[in-house]
Amino acid sequence: ADLMQAGSDDLLKHEQTHVSLTEAMDQKAQNDHRSLVDAFPTEVPEGGQKAAETKAKKILASELKKMKKSYAANKKSLKKKQTQYDKETKHGTVEKKQTAWEEKISEGF
Repeated sequence: ADLMQAGSDDLLKHEQTHVSLTEAMDQKAQNDHRSLVDAFPTEVPEGGQKAAETKAKKILASELKKMKKSYAANKKSLKKKQTQYDKETKHGTVEKKQTAWEEKISEGF
């Protein structure tokens, strides 16, 4: 029973680290998006209302494209890191690697 409990504890720890990894990558994604928002142009050049509206629509479309690209890149990065984590730790069975990942995640990469 002790061996089963230890295995169960290790598996739980491994799965909890998956959640921590997701949270760390989410924080990175939020920071990336915040940077994009902070760089968003807030003024449209002069040239009449119609020209200003046209320019504003182009700016918005461009910024939305950047946000979508950033989101896709972060999603892909998370998936890659989750796969790498499972592979390197052999799903939590390599204790040394498991500990190394936990430290890496707690440092925020």
